[in-house]
Amino acid sequence: MDIKELKKLNRKELLEILLEQAKVIEKLENDLDKAKEELRTKKITIAESGSIAEATLKLSKIFEHAQKVADDYVNTVIENNKKYELNVFDGVQKELDYIEKNNPKLSKAIKKSRRRKASCSR
Repeated sequence: MDIKELKKLNRKELLEILLEQAKVIEKLENDLDKAKEELRTKKITIAESGSIAEATLKLSKIFEHAQKVADDYVNTVIENNKKYELNVFDGVQKELDYIEKNNPKLSKAIKKSRRRKASCSR
């Protein structure tokens, strides 16, 4: 809008234009503040991260910790599996005891199974 057009506007229209410009200025100032904050945050991040070697060292420690946690988890699973196997084996032995008492014909096979268990436990 040029000067001639501005001179033709009445007071209300000029105030509306000023209000509109004030809103635009306020929005631009907010955008500028946000951009400054992002820049400050990025500068802090860059300052904290230091060199690539420091960042690599930080990542290496994270991976070491993750590996330790994974190893602990696997060991826990293995231990739980061993306990489960022992429980199952004990259950089988109880079933064999029951069968042996109630079916003398199977007694020979059960005794053989128990010998196998004894040789595996060593």
